[in-house]
Amino acid sequence: MIFLRLKEIEVKIKTIVDWWENQPRDKGLHLGIYKFYKETIVRGYTSGPSNLALQYYPTVYEQDNHVVPNTIFVQGKAFIDGIKKINKKQKVGVAPAFRFYSVYNNFHHKPDPSTYTILILLPVYLKNSFDILNNIKDYLKKYNTSNLRILIKPHPTMNKKAVKTLSENLSKNCEITTDDVMNSLSKANVLIGSMTSTCLEAMALGIPVIVLEQPYGLFGLLTVPKEIPQNYWKYCTSAEEMFKAIAYFREESKDSEDMKNYIRENYFEKVTKNSVFSFLES
Repeated sequence: MIFLRLKEIEVKIKTIVDWWENQPRDKGLHLGIYKFYKETIVRGYTSGPSNLALQYYPTVYEQDNHVVPNTIFVQGKAFIDGIKKINKKQKVGVAPAFRFYSVYNNFHHKPDPSTYTILILLPVYLKNSFDILNNIKDYLKKYNTSNLRILIKPHPTMNKKAVKTLSENLSKNCEITTDDVMNSLSKANVLIGSMTSTCLEAMALGIPVIVLEQPYGLFGLLTVPKEIPQNYWKYCTSAEEMFKAIAYFREESKDSEDMKNYIRENYFEKVTKNSVFSFLES
């Protein structure tokens, strides 16, 4: 309807950029553009791996019915094949990783050398957050936890009451952090998270990652692409696997420069003036 009204008052639109997730509203948007603004340049932009959800695999049927963009742009060249998984004819380009410009900034990774710091990013589900913290309690009871510090960052949607409840029974090695994500990452030797884009971002900063299985039937959705070698990250489906992953990263010394370069080159297109203009004008 909005494009009909814009057409009626003779508004000219040269370019449209859609934050594309292939949700019903995206389909309606592109059908409206096709009906009323066929000459307008349209770009769909998506951020993150296509294996997050099935709708990120556009089909020939959707393309034939003009409910997906002519060209979908991804934030790194390694994501191209994922978008084309079902429809090989889908046009895909590479655009700057706007949300993750920080991976190319002057990030100072400065964990305390006198302790090993684990940063835990709690998920949106409160019950799952309790499960993770209970598993950490078990870890602290069973294993050598000398010189170990655990920073816990609640999900941003958690209210103060929930955060207080979470913090009531923490072990002495644990503390709630209110720092922003980048400051928290700068202190961490390893990150534990689940369905958060910060996992891949942390790897691009040279920090190994432990990814926990999703709860409540979310079909193992991952924000770390499965094709990345598990030298620098571990996918855990149980508490015991998480314990082993922590031990692995505590004992193994990894070349973070190799990891950073590989992740950045393949999954994060650098945000520059030229790359932005190239995206908008291509």
